[in-house]
Amino acid sequence: MNFVDKVLNNKYLAAFLSLMIASYAGFAAPTLSPGMKGVLESDMFRIMAVFLISYMSNKNFQVALILSIGLITSLNFINNNNLFGSN
Repeated sequence: MNFVDKVLNNKYLAAFLSLMIASYAGFAAPTLSPGMKGVLESDMFRIMAVFLISYMSNKNFQVALILSIGLITSLNFINNNNLFGSN
């Protein structure tokens, strides 16, 4: 866990992760592959993602907030596609 703490406390890495996750949420979510949609629709993945976000909130709140926004954006996109019958 010492390595994980060092990585999460690195402000440059946290900024890079935030930038990459924000870019994913804005650009990649509308073009999710069918395999990735299947992973995001899995209940086990959603539970693991919530636990990861809650763990990250104790270590680095900024990264946890960006992760939660990315997850919610992706799930919202999938639910809208399923609602309107798009693939």
